[in-house]
Amino acid sequence: MSRISYGIDIEELLRENLESMEQVSIDLIGRMRADDPRLDPAEYAAFTRDPSRGGWKGIDYLREKGYDIEYPACMAHYARYDCRPRPFRPVEAVTRLIHEAGGVAVLAHPGDRLPAAGFYGHLERLVALGIDGLECYYPSHRAETTETCAALCDRRGLLVTAGSDDHGRFAEWVGGVRYAMGRMRVEESRVRLVHGAPRRRDGRNDAEIYQKSP
Repeated sequence: MSRISYGIDIEELLRENLESMEQVSIDLIGRMRADDPRLDPAEYAAFTRDPSRGGWKGIDYLREKGYDIEYPACMAHYARYDCRPRPFRPVEAVTRLIHEAGGVAVLAHPGDRLPAAGFYGHLERLVALGIDGLECYYPSHRAETTETCAALCDRRGLLVTAGSDDHGRFAEWVGGVRYAMGRMRVEESRVRLVHGAPRRRDGRNDAEIYQKSP
């Protein structure tokens, strides 16, 4: 589950997650070496990457070795060799840490992660676990998803945010949807970045408000 967190200092939690994800790539290179001796764990450890590409170190290393690393096809390598991160902390534990650090926790792109069946119920459950807001405006969100999220936020006084999910050149296009800076253009009055702040509604569906740039 992705969360966007503002105004916080939780370096230990971030470091824990980054180390967990990196270990998955270390495991992958080690296991793939049995089928491809060109892959070298020692070489991988010393490998440096261009962060402007987006993605992560394991994918960049495989790119250099000639592998197809287009997203989401690249994830098949991890699945084939059964490389998975250790379980992340529960939602309630993470939101508690964020709140203790003086921040707010916003659920990132819920329509891209939660099951369509019982979608509203899933949102309610996460709000009960301490989520302070939802990323309602997102490139792949369907109109009804945006409206459902925004309506829940209005009813519960939650934060309303927007995001383009720009990961650099990596994963810029996924399933015919473009993820890039400026991809989502939302009127400032349509978001709520401070608890208790008003959010303008004028009879139009929120899903009709945001503009998708080419």
